[in-house]
Amino acid sequence: MQAYDQAKDAVWNSKLSEAQKLLMEAVELKPDFTEAHSNLGNVLKELGHLDNQPSFQSLSQADIGRLYSLY
Repeated sequence: MQAYDQAKDAVWNSKLSEAQKLLMEAVELKPDFTEAHSNLGNVLKELGHLDNQPSFQSLSQADIGRLYSLY
C-alpha cells in the first residue's frame, strides 16, 4: 500500500506529522491493517497526541470486543 510505504519513509526521516497523515490514510483505506494501526499509535505517542486521550483500560468490554473483531 503506497500510503503505508510513504509513512514508513516519513518515520525513518523523522517527519512524524507527515507520517501521521499517511498512516491515517492507510487505516481509512484498509481498516484491518494492524501494522498501520500500530505504527499510527506509535507516531501519535511520539507527537504527544496520546497524552490527553482515554486509555485502552477505560474501554468497555463491548469496545474491546469490537477492536478484537477487527483482527
